[in-house]
Amino acid sequence: MPSTTLAAADAAALLLAIVVSANGRIDPREVAALDRLDAYQRLGIHRNDFLTRAESALEEIGRPLSETQWLRSSDRCLMLALQQAVADPGLRLLVCRLSAAVITADGRVTDDERQVYASLLSRWGVTQTMVTHAIMRDRRH
Repeated sequence: MPSTTLAAADAAALLLAIVVSANGRIDPREVAALDRLDAYQRLGIHRNDFLTRAESALEEIGRPLSETQWLRSSDRCLMLALQQAVADPGLRLLVCRLSAAVITADGRVTDDERQVYASLLSRWGVTQTMVTHAIMRDRRH
């Protein structure tokens, strides 16, 4: 994975890539949900670049997480550094909103996905109500 001294947009994209990979695979339904939400453009990243990051996150974090059911200390440190790099509340909420779409795209939320998603919410002080409002705003547009 890249250095943790990243620009906020890069950190946001990497965090979403970790969410996508958290269940040990990159599900086409999750990618399709991000496509429908124009996620890549909203994060300022090209789709192929995002998918490359998701593949890297899958190898480094997702597969080990799906096998052990817990984030290793190195994974938690990386996520903390990435979370700290995203200071803008609007960008934080966007990552959480997109993450909610990802983890529900296949019709079930795994413990691995829930663990990573909960980490984002708790570290950033984002509530599920805030995410729900963001989802409703997206549906109106």
